[in-house]
Amino acid sequence: MNGKRFSWQGIAKLPFIDEHRLLAEVAKVEHTLTEEEARRNSAMFDMLFVATSHPLSEHIFSLDHQCKHLTDRERPEVKEKLKPELRASRSDGMNGYISPCFGDTHPPIFRSPVAGMEDILANEVICVIYRLPGCA
Repeated sequence: MNGKRFSWQGIAKLPFIDEHRLLAEVAKVEHTLTEEEARRNSAMFDMLFVATSHPLSEHIFSLDHQCKHLTDRERPEVKEKLKPELRASRSDGMNGYISPCFGDTHPPIFRSPVAGMEDILANEVICVIYRLPGCA
């Protein structure tokens, strides 16, 4: 409690986890994951989502159009630098790299990944793969 008045103000101090032991235990059950769970449990790209009304969306649509002929495997290999000095135009001060995402960057209907929740029928968001400036 370290001098705190209420129990909810206390800080739980947990011992460090033995990484090798944890990974060994996880390896025993990894084969039971569904395909979707295994995908979510893997290292993936960071995604940037912007409204179609955002200045950067025109740039993303253009990049997506230029890369339509590429396969899903080739699309993330295309990297375009965002220029923060173009604040008044497309990048709105952002820095980093963008690449077209897999599949449709702007699906008209976004299917809910959660059972029982409604789909988004008028999607107004566009997505792109985003990499930090030092991670090209």
